[in-house]
Amino acid sequence: MSLTTRCPVCRTMFKVVPDQLRISEGWVRCGQCNEIFDASTELQGSEATTSQPASVKPPDAAAPAARMSAPMDLELSDDRGLAESLVQEAVASSSAWPDGMSIGAGEQEAVPGAETESAAQELSFMRSAKPASRWHRPLVRVGLLLGSLLLCLGLALQLLVQERDRVAAVEPGLRPLIEEVCALMECTVAPLRQIDSVVIDSSSFNKIRGEVYRLNFTLKNTAVTELALPAIELSLTDVHDQPILRRVFLPAELGLKTGVLSAAAESQASLTLGIKTNGGADRVAGYRILAFYP
Repeated sequence: MSLTTRCPVCRTMFKVVPDQLRISEGWVRCGQCNEIFDASTELQGSEATTSQPASVKPPDAAAPAARMSAPMDLELSDDRGLAESLVQEAVASSSAWPDGMSIGAGEQEAVPGAETESAAQELSFMRSAKPASRWHRPLVRVGLLLGSLLLCLGLALQLLVQERDRVAAVEPGLRPLIEEVCALMECTVAPLRQIDSVVIDSSSFNKIRGEVYRLNFTLKNTAVTELALPAIELSLTDVHDQPILRRVFLPAELGLKTGVLSAAAESQASLTLGIKTNGGADRVAGYRILAFYP
């Protein structure tokens, strides 16, 4: 009666005879990978429990060299009937396969050349060049470059329109270009407003007659660029420095020739005011003057 064992290394199955196992005390050599193993512990199917010879004992640690000195050589069985019977036995008792391994996995490993074919497929996959990313394609790169240029141009145009007054004051040579852009976008170029650079250098408030007063003041531009003419707020105060009258003069009411203050220049203004105090002219004890942009 023949038995079936399996190599624990390459998982190849072989047909053995109990007498052969008894002579070699179960030790055999695999004809596929030349591995030496105990065939009595690798018996497959129901024969592993019912047909194992009584005289076959697993090798002990006392004399492993003596028992492994003459292992029985096994050759891969070509008996297809045996393979079919093993498949049926494995399906009937799947618990006979160790470590939960299925018969399909065992057969796949036992097929000669399967590992070589798998390794060749893997190497072929590794050798195949990956397709170039779409971001590295020439047309995509050109499109990205053009898009970046358009975005930069739009940002520069937005900055030019937003700061048109400052750019025109700092770079007078760009004023024609800014005016053309503003003509398309329906905006205007006005003198730069920078109230921190406008200083009231001197001022006076005097009564001429009755309820007529004269206000004189000098505006000084401390910036290096031309600035817009500010508005002037005049406040009359009493002896407690509390305002009793307030009047605002717009740039067009200041009587200056131009509506701008030249760079690092001074402009003098003189206003004649008629103020009705309703008999409380003696209450006017002082004044305050303030420059601001409305």
